[in-house]
Amino acid sequence: MSFMETLLIDKFEVPCQTDPEYKISSNQCSWCAVLFGINYKELLKAYLNDKAEFIKLYKKYLNDSTLMRKEYGQPLYGENIDNKILKEKTELTNRIFKEANFELNPKKSQEFLKLLPDDLKNEFYTKKYININDFSFLLSYKFTLISRHGQSFVIIPYGNHFLVLDSHAHHIGLMTYDNTVKYIKYQNSENLIDGYLFITILCCA
Repeated sequence: MSFMETLLIDKFEVPCQTDPEYKISSNQCSWCAVLFGINYKELLKAYLNDKAEFIKLYKKYLNDSTLMRKEYGQPLYGENIDNKILKEKTELTNRIFKEANFELNPKKSQEFLKLLPDDLKNEFYTKKYININDFSFLLSYKFTLISRHGQSFVIIPYGNHFLVLDSHAHHIGLMTYDNTVKYIKYQNSENLIDGYLFITILCCA
């Protein structure tokens, strides 16, 4: 069971961006997150009322974002959610109301950055970072885009919970506020260097 599955209060199986039909592109998670986000209203409504319609919509936006990444994608490693071309092509810019970048264990950051090629570093890790201890502000926006150490997903508030849509995952669903924060700050020690975690947050309306 994946870490995400352990945090869900309900679990719904969906296609994943690494499934064969979506491998016409790669590293498309930021594009997926944005399209899921800007279509949050119909996705949330379908999730709550008509799961067959939700799957139909989810597949559409997964496919559309994969095609957009193929056509417009620039960096080898994928785009961050604040990438200029991505924001322009998805008409995201006017929806952004709050932007923040933060890192865990910042004292170790410079050691990590020395290991990265310049294009990867410039895309994800050259922002001005701040400390965030209270994430309750996330409940105040229609949707929030998260890029956690280069992996992007979207969270959509529903009461005191969030619908978490992550194109890397085969299971998505609702999480409590506390579990959503855990997912935002998650570090997979098998894939990440322990102690280095860079996060970009775009709160949108």
